[in-house]
Amino acid sequence: MKKILQFILVLAVALGQVSCEGDEGPEGPPGPTGAQGPVGPTGPQGEPGESGAAQVYEFPADFEQDDDGLYSIYINFTANEIEAAESDVVLVYRFRGAYTDDNDTDILLWSPLPETVLLPQNRIFQYSFLHSLAEVLVYIDSQFDLATLSAEDLARYTTNQGFRIVVIPGDFMDGGRTSGPPVDFKNYADVADFFKLTEASVQKIDLK
Repeated sequence: MKKILQFILVLAVALGQVSCEGDEGPEGPPGPTGAQGPVGPTGPQGEPGESGAAQVYEFPADFEQDDDGLYSIYINFTANEIEAAESDVVLVYRFRGAYTDDNDTDILLWSPLPETVLLPQNRIFQYSFLHSLAEVLVYIDSQFDLATLSAEDLARYTTNQGFRIVVIPGDFMDGGRTSGPPVDFKNYADVADFFKLTEASVQKIDLK
């Protein structure tokens, strides 16, 4: 209401000034064109934008089942020396495998979470995650009782899993160097390329 009243007051003053003015006279003839001034010095060339500063952490883990039957993995940021600010973007990817390209380079495949897994008999479950400034919880959200899986299948989906957490500075997202997501976050390779994340950039951690 205060802003509305201020706007009305400013508008009233402006209208009052207009009402006090007389009729505007005819426009005078244009003056002669002045001499062109000297060309100013060329400014310094700007540096190319930097797309680094993101951090990536990798860890292997087994899902643990709680009393309610939920399979989850808990990652404490402080205990594992992971740094994330309030405005940062936190992404999680699950390792899916690897292959060798034509240049004999090993290519690692990472799937973004949430990731849906389709099983026979129309059974579905999803790897998903929640996070705060202090932790990440990776969990399995299932439409059926995972205990109905064979021991081999249950171990395949809950043990010896590999994950990467990518922390992206918030200034890339909100009022910073870009007005929106700078790259497709669902594609780890694109994210790594944009933020200059190499395998040497990956910080390996043991969950504590």
